Amino acid sequence: MAVLRQFFAAATQTIFQAGVNVEFILDGALTPGYVRGCMRSEFQPWVSTWVPSRDPWEAGFSDDPALGYDRFQVLDMQAEGLAAGLWVDIMRHFTYGKFSADKYPLLVWEPSDQADFALLSSLYLAGRPHPRGLMFSINIDPARFEVFTATDRDSSDTAWNFAFPSIVNATQPHVVVVDGHTVVVYTDAQTGLTCWATREAPHRAECLTEELSLLPPLSVTAWDPARLLISDYAGRYCVFDVAAAHSGGPVRLAHAAYGTAGSSSAVIATARGCVFGACALVLLVDGGASCGAALRVNGQMACLCESCVVKRGSVAAAMDDARGLLLVVAAVADQARGRVLAWTLRLDASTGMVSEGPNLIASTVGDTPSVSIVHHDRDFFIMIVHGDAFCWNSEEQNKQATVALCDQVPVRNAGVLGYSYGYLTDWLRHATAIPAPELTPCVANGIVHGSYDSGTDPSVHAFVTDAGTVSFVEAHTGPTADVPCKCGRPDFAKVGGRLVLDRFTVVAERK
Repeated sequence: MAVLRQFFAAATQTIFQAGVNVEFILDGALTPGYVRGCMRSEFQPWVSTWVPSRDPWEAGFSDDPALGYDRFQVLDMQAEGLAAGLWVDIMRHFTYGKFSADKYPLLVWEPSDQADFALLSSLYLAGRPHPRGLMFSINIDPARFEVFTATDRDSSDTAWNFAFPSIVNATQPHVVVVDGHTVVVYTDAQTGLTCWATREAPHRAECLTEELSLLPPLSVTAWDPARLLISDYAGRYCVFDVAAAHSGGPVRLAHAAYGTAGSSSAVIATARGCVFGACALVLLVDGGASCGAALRVNGQMACLCESCVVKRGSVAAAMDDARGLLLVVAAVADQARGRVLAWTLRLDASTGMVSEGPNLIASTVGDTPSVSIVHHDRDFFIMIVHGDAFCWNSEEQNKQATVALCDQVPVRNAGVLGYSYGYLTDWLRHATAIPAPELTPCVANGIVHGSYDSGTDPSVHAFVTDAGTVSFVEAHTGPTADVPCKCGRPDFAKVGGRLVLDRFTVVAERK
């Protein structure tokens, strides 16, 4: 108790001196229920939760200070699916007791799984609402919570968790927004054909003929605002015009050009960048015995990692016409270290030559990375997603007493999808710190990092919205088995084995 009292005094003083809008709420053993009557006068004026299955029933209707009932001010339901729904019905019958006039919403205690969020929300919406609404107390990443509770009403929503209803054989999907369409290109696992589908017309998938289909792993990027570039490991590429027969109709990919990248090395990924109308293919290649991963552009070869063992990677490019430069960002999965590594490289538009880099900007545990970059607000916004990420936030990890959350040693968690995003200036600040810090949710350098879903083979495309803000769309293959995940389990009935599109709010702030 002495330690708790010291914390209470320090927290109260900090809130008062800083003038911040922060409130602590007591729960569990610190609430004044039954044998915990000694807590009635402790930690005033902090209020406590009232759990109908745990605390004195009368306290849900009375604020008698002699019994400590005045401390119970937050109606809190355990996340027990139908059992929680039963308690919600009981409290509705009593018009939520004294809590109907309180300032706090109905609180549901720490659900993590997507199916629980859906069930509890539907049970709540089926009857009389609480005057202050419904709130979830979570122990999962806020991005994952936003994905798990997405409504999928339409493509204008800021949060998505959209599963294509009839696509179940998609492998290694790639997403790109081109000509106003969210296009996902993938390889059909049964036929081996290169296929595509769109968020705007999700019930219909199209496939290239066997003659035009490329060999996976593929790389997909925008050739220009209305065309798509698809390339394969052998350096062959096709350019397609993207058009819809009518608004909301299926997108057609009209074959416009075919060629080879002219590389004697295996091509891991391809991008295209243009400055002042001068365009170049940027190749992420296997450099062979001398270099595990390299960038090739305008005849120049820049080695990224001599000792890396690379099978999967991603590359993207964006232009800054005002400064006459092209910025390239590349990421690889280094099989030797079990880590995802990312670099940036600058090209001068006037010479076409590398002017800076490659600079290592990120290293984190994981596999199968995808990168995207967009010029925004006089800087470059860079987003990286990858598979087998570390799960930083869970009930178990958030409550462990032996190690602080961000002092954990990250390891690969199979099937967990991770994200990292921020502006180039923030990435470089992170990379040049001594020593360069591990990416965690706690690094205060402008980089936002965590996990957002579960599945395999994530792909990301960032863009600037019509409102001038940065957003993105991500595609992946949903889990193929319904297994527990301490980060929060996806709803297998909805996304299991399907092609999935995710989206959540970008909260990056310029430093």
